[in-house]
Amino acid sequence: MQHPLRKLNRDKFADLHEQQARFRDKLSKIQQQMLSDPHNESHKAQERECREQYIEITTSVISLVQQQCKVDRIQYGDECTRYFFARAKGRKMASYIYALQDETGTKVEGFDSVGTILLDYYKKMLGKQFIPGSHIIPERENSERLHMSRPREKDGKKPHAGLPK
Repeated sequence: MQHPLRKLNRDKFADLHEQQARFRDKLSKIQQQMLSDPHNESHKAQERECREQYIEITTSVISLVQQQCKVDRIQYGDECTRYFFARAKGRKMASYIYALQDETGTKVEGFDSVGTILLDYYKKMLGKQFIPGSHIIPERENSERLHMSRPREKDGKKPHAGLPK
């Protein structure tokens, strides 16, 4: 399909600017003839036909220029997009850690090795597994719990003193 389209383009549209110049000159000559003989019907018909062909070719030239502008704009946009993503990738790559020294001072390279060292470091820094509240409220045995909930007479209050009978 591509080959026939190229042939059609080469045969019909390769010399659009030349065709436009030819028809402009031809139209100009016919219009000069019409000025010398304004009532000649054959000159009017030739002028109308030549003008229509000139308008058609001019429309094709404008369409071709628009297509070329679109192609240029797309290519320019692709270059800008390519540049933007290259810069974004560069910034992302700058934030990666490729090499690191471990606790012994040995330089370690590679994402997996560096990841392992960082994981071990933070595990060591954070310590063992944490149970929320375990260090604040120690667990009591049942006998201690019962003793804590009973009112005591030492406090100056009798058990069940404020409760209705």
